Amino acid sequence: MRGYLVSDTALNDSDKTISPPGNNVRLKLIRVEYTATATAGNRSLQVRFLDGDGDTFWATTVATAFVASDVMVVNFTANATIVVPVDNGAEGAQNISDIIFNSAWSIQVIDTAAVAAAADDMIVHTTWEG
Repeated sequence: MRGYLVSDTALNDSDKTISPPGNNVRLKLIRVEYTATATAGNRSLQVRFLDGDGDTFWATTVATAFVASDVMVVNFTANATIVVPVDNGAEGAQNISDIIFNSAWSIQVIDTAAVAAAADDMIVHTTWEG
């Protein structure tokens, strides 16, 4: 088995889409580093698994809302033991479905509230095995 890292580190963007690094690869981790601007409003972080047509076939939403000026780090894994993320730079974890991706599928990480979509900073790292 080989390990792969796929990241999107562009700033000023709270809507990311990550493609798997190949066909028949297992997603191991999604790490989201989210820094909210001072713009008021509750952010709602969601991870979606999309099929080749862009349709969602699995999704999870972080239970804790992000607010203005928050810094949050959330790890999504198939074996998470902590289910609610914490803010102020601490880390939390949430379960994701253990699934093998084909090359036509993708992962979307998005602030569904789109409070400051072009200003908040979201960095997403994914690790894969296959």
